[in-house]
Amino acid sequence: MKVQKRKALWKQSNFFFLFSSQVSQSMAFILLQVVVMVEIYAQTGSVFGSSLVPAINAFGLFIGGVLGSYYMQHFSEVRLLQSIGLLRAAIVVALGFVLFSDSTALVVLLTLLFLQALAGSWYQPARFSLLPRVVSKAQYMKANGTLAMIHQMFMTAGWALGGVLVVWLPLSWMIGLVSFLFAFSGIAIGMIKIAKRVDIESDLIVKSVEMERAEIEGAANTGEARKQTNKPFPAWRKVFTYPIIRTVTIMDFFENLANVIWASAFLLIFTTEILGKGTEWWGFINASYWVGAIIGSVTILSITSILEKRLGTVIAISSLVMCLMTLLFALIPIPWLALIVCVLMGPVYQAREICQETIMQDVLEEKERANVMAARSALLTPWSSLTFLIMGFIGEKIGIQWVFILGGALYGLTFIVAIFQKKLLEYKYVVDEVSLLD
Repeated sequence: MKVQKRKALWKQSNFFFLFSSQVSQSMAFILLQVVVMVEIYAQTGSVFGSSLVPAINAFGLFIGGVLGSYYMQHFSEVRLLQSIGLLRAAIVVALGFVLFSDSTALVVLLTLLFLQALAGSWYQPARFSLLPRVVSKAQYMKANGTLAMIHQMFMTAGWALGGVLVVWLPLSWMIGLVSFLFAFSGIAIGMIKIAKRVDIESDLIVKSVEMERAEIEGAANTGEARKQTNKPFPAWRKVFTYPIIRTVTIMDFFENLANVIWASAFLLIFTTEILGKGTEWWGFINASYWVGAIIGSVTILSITSILEKRLGTVIAISSLVMCLMTLLFALIPIPWLALIVCVLMGPVYQAREICQETIMQDVLEEKERANVMAARSALLTPWSSLTFLIMGFIGEKIGIQWVFILGGALYGLTFIVAIFQKKLLEYKYVVDEVSLLD
């Protein structure tokens, strides 16, 4: 067997093209949100109209996730991602024509935004599925960490940059820029050439998957179980019946509810009412978390060889640390301490996210990665929207400090879920079973 010496990520053209596509897609998405919200508010004077933009986006992601869970496995990831970029570019051009119209109909704008979100909903699941095909298994974590770092950087600076560009550049230029970025994202993906994949222990892997499915159905070592394992599982069932996927999905349900407390609106109330500080400290605390997330991504890139030995343990410990830090943040309301805690949370949460993504890429078969991730997205997207209403209602009833304490307790609950799942805690990530040949 021929085994190719592993190259550094940045020397691999396929990863560079995937990275370039992710950067362009992220920046285009943020700029589009800023442009549309500003233009709708300018033309209608309606705060409600502007608030519909994220709501329509969430609805489109949900519908797209539902459809993707059934159909994504039928498409090539490269062709799909290429088509998504070009389609979103075309929709942006259509949005531009509508925005330039003097008689802008809000319903037309929102319809185009829905189509934009619907098309974009397949990007991340397809990108998730494609990454293990463009890098070796030993580089999953570094690749995931690099893409996570870029995502956090754009989440930190993208909205501010978008606000500046909207002021400086005319609408036509902004529409052209966003359209170009989406198109470039698709073109970059089209440059990827998938390497041949050699699975040294493919027979053992297939057998282990079949045994797990038989165990799930409760009919191990029977003829019926063997018959059932030959049938394809619907993506919805895979989310809840594969032990590790089920566990991390349940953890995500609780953590999504807990994560709401770090939204700007909740932090603003906590800063003014509990910390007794003004909006400048609110800005500092907001920025400190994202700075910590970026630092965390960079740190993880340098210690992947350590983390990948116990991915499940890292996920569990991260939840425990998030629980303790959130309770510290809530119960000892000292401004400078709040800043330090938020910075330290960034690396902890990034470690959990990157390890989780790496495990899911490893445990899922190549042909099922995209549609299972689309199914997860369809489940988690509407829930994420509801979490704001739930925590907001609770905050009105018991106060903002108790909401943060509740958030800490929810992180603790995810830790409990993790430690009772042996399949997650004892998961073995073997990096030398797959090699890529040009």
